[in-house]
Amino acid sequence: MWRQHREACRVARFRPGKPDDLGHLVHRAGGHWAFHYDISGNHDDEAGYHFADEKFVPGEYVSITDEGHTHTYRVVSVVPL
Repeated sequence: MWRQHREACRVARFRPGKPDDLGHLVHRAGGHWAFHYDISGNHDDEAGYHFADEKFVPGEYVSITDEGHTHTYRVVSVVPL
């Protein structure tokens, strides 16, 4: 489904004290998934922890690794394709 609708696989990141950011879901070598925000730059992607096994439904939590640290986020909304 992701291959057919890449442009629709968006993510919004909200962090206290930092600007909001928009990005998209990317598929990496080895079957890993990540969020990519810096479209024109060279910043690393945020790697998802077991994204293939996670449930992206409101109220659930997902773990994301950014700059060597793992953070847990609550899913607040999902819009079906």
